Amino acid sequence: MILARLTCWHSATAAQRVVLFSQPPKGYRDRSDPAPWWALLLPSGGWTLSAGTEGGSTRVDVTQLVLDARPLPNSGAVRLAALLDGCKLPGWWVDLFEVEEGRPFSEARQLARLTVDGVDRERYRWTLRVRPQEADLDARAAGPGAYAGTGGLEGPSSLEGKGRELLIGEHRHFAPTYLGRDPANGCHLYSATGGRPMGGFTAVRSRGRRIVTEVTAPAVPTAGQWRQDKTRGLLWVGGEELGAVTCAGAGVTAAGGHVIEMPGEVAVYLATTASGVLPADRVDAAAATALDAAGHPLAIWLAAGEDTGVREVLDKIGEATRSDWYIGPTGLLTFGPGGPPSGPSTATLRAGKDFVGAVPVTTSEDIPPRRVKVRYAQNASTLGDGDMVEDIPDAERDDISTEWLEVVDEATDGGASCPVDKTDPVDSIHATRTGALALAVARRADAQNPPALYELPMSRIPPQGVGQLVTVREPGHPVFGGAGALVRVQAVKVNLTDQTHSITVRV
Repeated sequence: MILARLTCWHSATAAQRVVLFSQPPKGYRDRSDPAPWWALLLPSGGWTLSAGTEGGSTRVDVTQLVLDARPLPNSGAVRLAALLDGCKLPGWWVDLFEVEEGRPFSEARQLARLTVDGVDRERYRWTLRVRPQEADLDARAAGPGAYAGTGGLEGPSSLEGKGRELLIGEHRHFAPTYLGRDPANGCHLYSATGGRPMGGFTAVRSRGRRIVTEVTAPAVPTAGQWRQDKTRGLLWVGGEELGAVTCAGAGVTAAGGHVIEMPGEVAVYLATTASGVLPADRVDAAAATALDAAGHPLAIWLAAGEDTGVREVLDKIGEATRSDWYIGPTGLLTFGPGGPPSGPSTATLRAGKDFVGAVPVTTSEDIPPRRVKVRYAQNASTLGDGDMVEDIPDAERDDISTEWLEVVDEATDGGASCPVDKTDPVDSIHATRTGALALAVARRADAQNPPALYELPMSRIPPQGVGQLVTVREPGHPVFGGAGALVRVQAVKVNLTDQTHSITVRV
């Protein structure tokens, strides 16, 4: 039986209210708890969660939920409208559960947490337009803060209403946000982290030429000098006409003072502290920490006014680390390894008992690359010859005018395995050559052995979750016959309307 726990806001009491729904006709009763479960949840709606099946991105498709607004049998005048009188639903959430009839709610399994986007009220039914909580991660990754454009730390009028910038990791070259002249000292003022603490600026350039002299407060920098405030991510540069000011530097820091640059820590920071979308207790800290095991730092620059969402950055982190991210049934943001499945199996699924029969999912296979070229350490502010003065050392000129550093992993068989000479380019947010090379090696190996996907039509709502490792057995099947095969769950589909459920697995 499917249960729904609707959390909403009751205006009259200015407090949260929880209303419990179950499916007709009999409804549900928990003998250990007298709270009524109103049998008004119609068998409609469903959702599909997939991670790693569409170019590595996480996708969620959710349909509507429908509540019966007719009078309840043998309940007098109790109607849905009365139950939810004075309640505000949009923006709040509904938790869905599955429980065996006659069993206590303590044994229920949570299926999903969905946000109510809106309500369509008809005479005999209310339709809840719901969306997955992944949609909350479309929020601006650098956070909601914006410049007022009133001068000083709020920037010039040209910045009015533009979101603040954010620097993650160590960058070799970027253009900080120009805030205009500081009215306190007359210096040119710049920002790199939207007012957040940072590791610091390590190099400052004017028209490509390095400004060598750094002074410390309370000194006011004059021509050829600069000063920084790491606690606020600010930079002051002395002089008059500076031209393009660019920098190298280390971005935002954690409470302990270290630069936030490892994949898991970056993902958590963006989803919680920077964007404000999730509280810390809604992130799987252990799974995030596992992303950092390889020790490959990242570098991300989000310029002022750039509206890149958290979801987009999480996808880039997933591409760089060959991992998947998703929000689980309890609303917890979590992460899992990508690539071929490996590790201990958590369950065994048998054809005829747990699923009907494995169905191959349509996939495409391209010519495998002889080499994979990974670009890394992006120069976020490349300078052309017209942007730079002439007296710059050649090595420095090349560095600040080159957008990407590159590393290549190439087959050692000289093309014997495939006669076509092909190179696959990959842009990444890796900060180091070591991290980029590891990605190149893994991407070439994946291309040589592309994944096989199978859909398993399930006999009931799948208890398996995305990222879970399971063993699939189907007698006589070329892949799952005999002792079966280890797979990773890449997608879960639930259909409450016609009870057709399935999971998609990767071999």
